Amino acid sequence: MKISMFVNACGKLRFVRVKCFSLGRFYYIGARDAGNGVWTAEIPDNRDKNAAPLSWIWEFEDDEGCRFISRRGESAVAPLLRDAFSSLPGLVVPEWIRSAVCYQIFPDRFAEGRPGLAAKAVPYTFDGAEKRNVSWDTPPAPFEEARCLDFYGGDFYGIIDKIPYLRSLGVTLVYINPIGSSRTSHRFDCDDYFTVDPKLGGEEGFAALCDALHQAGIRIIVDISINHVGTNHPWFIKASEDPSSKEAGYFSPDGKGGYVRWQNTPTLVQLNYRNPELCDIMFRGENSVLRKFLRAPFFQDGWRMDVAEEVGRYSDAFLTFDLWREIRGIIKGENPEAYIVGEYWDDASDYLKGDMWDSAMNYVGCSRPLRRWMGERDRYSLDGWGFSPVAERPYTGKELAEAVSEALLSLPDQLQYTQMNLVGSHDTPRLHSGPGFDFPLYSGAIALQYMLPGFPSVYYGDEVGLPGPSDTVENCRYPMQWDPDKQDQNFLSLYKHLGALRLKYR
Repeated sequence: MKISMFVNACGKLRFVRVKCFSLGRFYYIGARDAGNGVWTAEIPDNRDKNAAPLSWIWEFEDDEGCRFISRRGESAVAPLLRDAFSSLPGLVVPEWIRSAVCYQIFPDRFAEGRPGLAAKAVPYTFDGAEKRNVSWDTPPAPFEEARCLDFYGGDFYGIIDKIPYLRSLGVTLVYINPIGSSRTSHRFDCDDYFTVDPKLGGEEGFAALCDALHQAGIRIIVDISINHVGTNHPWFIKASEDPSSKEAGYFSPDGKGGYVRWQNTPTLVQLNYRNPELCDIMFRGENSVLRKFLRAPFFQDGWRMDVAEEVGRYSDAFLTFDLWREIRGIIKGENPEAYIVGEYWDDASDYLKGDMWDSAMNYVGCSRPLRRWMGERDRYSLDGWGFSPVAERPYTGKELAEAVSEALLSLPDQLQYTQMNLVGSHDTPRLHSGPGFDFPLYSGAIALQYMLPGFPSVYYGDEVGLPGPSDTVENCRYPMQWDPDKQDQNFLSLYKHLGALRLKYR
């Protein structure tokens, strides 16, 4: 296995070598000068699952004496083993993800390719409101009014039409919020995992989208919540009607004659993975949900797992780690290059040891420190989940570096370059709508996002300064602005420039 390091020598180099540690012993391997200050060495390849763990540090001597390079940087003090670079046995991560530029799409709000798909849906009511179709230039209604039943008509064909635009941004990966059949526009309250929502174009439209993206050299991952379903799901309807039915076993009793709701949300019912039949349906069975969309005719390239740290977490049992280990094996068995990213807002290192997720959405090591550096108080210090941001003393450069570095140091080396580095998403206020916004500072923040180990994920519309007041989650889901005269060209130039750099310097 080839490793490389840039050695910043102060004068004449007398030697460069690698000190390897494995199974309680160490040995040295010589390094070769590859030019321009880069040195390379060949160390044992331990990608086989039965191989031994391997760690290493770099040693060199120049006019200042012996020095060392570890995960914590360059030092005259010999590093401890805990700070050595390392390679976990058998861990193979998707190579393509390391150089990706990701673009997140909330499908109902991006682009309409076949007018009327959403409007053709049979009228219905849900959660105390009625489905309604709204014009593209209308701001999203408050949740209390529309209950997320306001549809703008974005669809898969609209995304296909905008592939040239995605390419102009340097995009190589599209991440799409849930597409399963659902009552709401956000679709996190699925009522049929196996059916792609006809309001978006159904299975035919999704297969066409996957094919068009792949032909354009763009991969696709899709959001899914396997933690809960909506109250319109046939399983829940049956369980509510007949507590003795098999479907009732798919949910956990709440001790009050009903079933446990996720985060006490009335319309979201948590699934019970203590039930083997449910496990078969969702991931274990040959024709399970998570397998279906990795296969023909879709061949999607991975999954973004909603509220991933809560899957299998119950008042009387903790199945989370075992479930994710099994799910990882199943997904990688279908496609070893498939990408698995879990939603988790805090330190996700427990899930990032090579046996569960490839990455968490990197709020803790990218979004949260960058937003604080921009002068926005951390959302964990705010009420209402942070949708009314307030100004706070910005991080200093040293504090920003510490926050980013410590997050990276919590990860195995192989997973540092799989990190989904984001600034905002469908769950955050848009940073450019926050307090005291300053475009030059923002440009620096986005440049860092694009250059951190891992890959940048851009929330649709950020690249044109899409409006959205910072007060409710609905306002970060404005429909995309396609009128060039209403797009902020400073934003667009910034994102196009950074996307081009990512493509040039993979």
